Amino acid sequence: MRLSVREVFDLSERCFRAAGFADGAARANAESIWWTELTKGSGLTLLHDLLDELQDLDRGRLTRRRRGAVPVVDGDDQPSIVSGTPTLDLCCARAERRGLGLAYTTVAPGDDTVAALGHVAHAAAERGLRSVVLYANRADDAVTITGEPARPYPVVGEADLAAPSVAHARILDAVDDGPADHSTDLLTHALFDGDGDEDERAATVEERVLSRLLDDATTPAEERPDVPAGFVTICFDPTHPTQPRRAERAFREGMDASTDVRRPEQVDTRADRLLREGVEIERGVWEDVFEYSSDVLAPEFEGSYRGAGFEINE
Repeated sequence: MRLSVREVFDLSERCFRAAGFADGAARANAESIWWTELTKGSGLTLLHDLLDELQDLDRGRLTRRRRGAVPVVDGDDQPSIVSGTPTLDLCCARAERRGLGLAYTTVAPGDDTVAALGHVAHAAAERGLRSVVLYANRADDAVTITGEPARPYPVVGEADLAAPSVAHARILDAVDDGPADHSTDLLTHALFDGDGDEDERAATVEERVLSRLLDDATTPAEERPDVPAGFVTICFDPTHPTQPRRAERAFREGMDASTDVRRPEQVDTRADRLLREGVEIERGVWEDVFEYSSDVLAPEFEGSYRGAGFEINE
């Protein structure tokens, strides 16, 4: 069977609301599900697989602490779809003030929602920021995602890695023992252990940091199986005076190293097709999702058994 694109978003939002998420959080998570369906064709499947644990997820369990220059979002062993948007908001706010925002977020071991994590990079780009998201779960489960503002859709690149990236491992090390005054200083400390080549020495500090970050972000650190489950989010504000003029080219070259780059024209073509043909879904999946989402229409409380609520339940 097929659903309209609007139904995909509405069903997703209603499922999160039925699970107890506030309206804003439910909408943000529904956007992640829709992005995953639009770009990968797996958003509804991800939502269906999440239904059994949806009731137990809660943004209110997220806590924030600080380690050196980096905010750490403790996900309380919840999947990344719960913490993705709050982490993005934090990084965007820091990027707008200082040109660069960086945060580290812990997630549940065996996180099954990583397919939707690319929406964090996409949403950052929609806000006009360039972004790098470094994810690792197990020793052989890692991905690097980059986002670049573009029209009508941001450019998002994803590289699946055989091990956590070099950048991911080094940044986590620097979080514990690096400078405590600014995220740019921490990145510089994390990514540079020598003088660099002549091209790097000729560039500004910001250009060197960006270039090395994009290189190390797609290089697996196979000797580092100890990287814990979590993701690092880095946002750059291209309008900030600290950002290098050649950042756009560096990002484009960094994306070329990704195994899967979704460009605006490709996403636009798929969006147009889904708009015309609808989104294909197995009937059993739809029935489960629809039944779960219907709880938001008739919640089990005393008032739902009076007037219209009573008739709906009957």
